[in-house]
Amino acid sequence: MQAVSVADWQTPQGRWLVAGDAAEALTFDEPVRSASSTPDPAQIASVALRRLAGDLPPLKALPLYVDPPEAKLPADGLRAAPV
Repeated sequence: MQAVSVADWQTPQGRWLVAGDAAEALTFDEPVRSASSTPDPAQIASVALRRLAGDLPPLKALPLYVDPPEAKLPADGLRAAPV
């Protein structure tokens, strides 16, 4: 995933679900536009099912990051193991 300014945007190939406040400023060959700032669950499920069916190519796995302040031990330490 990469953030770019609209001026540096390069249109990716294929059909894409486009959402967000900058969606109208971007050009796509066959966009599926969402009026919301984020896709709704039905749109996400539709894309997932199409990918599973092979209608869309698989994507590379992306790392999942945990915000460092959230990933810390409790102040009192870990709880005791169950007996």
